[in-house]
Amino acid sequence: MFTNPANPNHIYIKQAVAEYKRLNAEREAALPKIVAAVVKAHEGGASEVQLAETFGASRMTIRRWLGK
Repeated sequence: MFTNPANPNHIYIKQAVAEYKRLNAEREAALPKIVAAVVKAHEGGASEVQLAETFGASRMTIRRWLGK
């Protein structure tokens, strides 16, 4: 995606940084919705371990999202 066809080992840093910033902004925009879903699932009886496995986060992150 970021390689130069003439030099496959060359990485376009500006393109990589732009892609990183775009993806990070998307993640930050989605995070409140993810946290709300975690809280709702926990209130519905899901354990911290189940939530961590389902959402691909550590159990400690889940605990932080739950305000523990």
